Amino acid sequence: MDSERLREKKNVPANPFIYNAPVRGADFYNREAMINKLWKETVTGKTLGNVWITGERQVGKTSLLRYIQSTYEDNNEKVRLYGGRDDYFSVAFVYLNVQDNKSREDFFNNLQQSLKSFFDFKLESREKDAKKNFLNSLDYLHFKKKYYIVFLLDEFDAFIETLAAGDRESASSLLAELNTLTEGSASASKDGVKRFSCIFAANHTPHDLLKEDIIRRIGSGLITQSIKLDWFSHSQVEELAQNYLKDNPVQLTDEEIEFCFKMTQGYPYFVQVLFSIIYEHKAGGAVSKVHFKKIKKEYGEIFAETVKSWGGTYMPKPTLEKLKGLFGKIGKTLGDKALTLLFKGIEEYLKTQIKG
Repeated sequence: MDSERLREKKNVPANPFIYNAPVRGADFYNREAMINKLWKETVTGKTLGNVWITGERQVGKTSLLRYIQSTYEDNNEKVRLYGGRDDYFSVAFVYLNVQDNKSREDFFNNLQQSLKSFFDFKLESREKDAKKNFLNSLDYLHFKKKYYIVFLLDEFDAFIETLAAGDRESASSLLAELNTLTEGSASASKDGVKRFSCIFAANHTPHDLLKEDIIRRIGSGLITQSIKLDWFSHSQVEELAQNYLKDNPVQLTDEEIEFCFKMTQGYPYFVQVLFSIIYEHKAGGAVSKVHFKKIKKEYGEIFAETVKSWGGTYMPKPTLEKLKGLFGKIGKTLGDKALTLLFKGIEEYLKTQIKG
């Protein structure tokens, strides 16, 4: 009897460990403290500031942004913004992936469109300049509807790199322009009132962009609070398994959880991958030593294909180093010569291409 039929016979639920799409709703886990910090930094804190979130690929940046938007989508709580204003404002978190934006005009057009789509309002774009039309929509929401906006800008560094590829000065000047807007400068906004903040999600830190000569230090001033989205600790990996498998007849042993942490070091994407593989094996029967060998091989193959698809040397330095460390734990079993060569190429890249 194959594993799928055996699962049906045992009435085993579908695999709860999803790794090929953003984690949504009740499945989102282990980032509660981060959400509270982001709320404080962008809404209730003294600065009403911007936040720049970095982390390796598939570490959970998009899931975090999407979860924030969905969590506060129906939030009717009104807050008084810092700075002595007496009015109360509703807070709206508006998500936008800017990876495919090609120009400053694309960026401001899409910011405006994200507002119109989120709030379902109609406001004619009367100005030729995209930024002016965006600011008109922002004025309408802030002064007429009493909303404070926090934009959740995903893949922001990819957009900046696209701009810089055509003209590095345009990337630097956009960051400076955006900083002026988010600081509520009297020269950039009505009455000098701060009307929005941004949470940027990126693979590279602003410092990385400077080191790799993508933007210039002068003219690219974007004031942000930098936060790194970390990998899971051993206890978080254990808690995640317990949370996902609550009331599930399939349970993971301490040995299996320890095995998962050893092979992933808490990298969220690969934790989900390995737990998913283990779950599929256990749903079809007991996991023996033979199964462990199959699980390790299956995980290694997915790891290899993932690293290749992520682009190798185009990843930030910390990601390259960490993935190489993970490969060291599974490489002997996998025996992937092509991946070994890839990591040798990565080592040369780290030695010759990254400055500082």
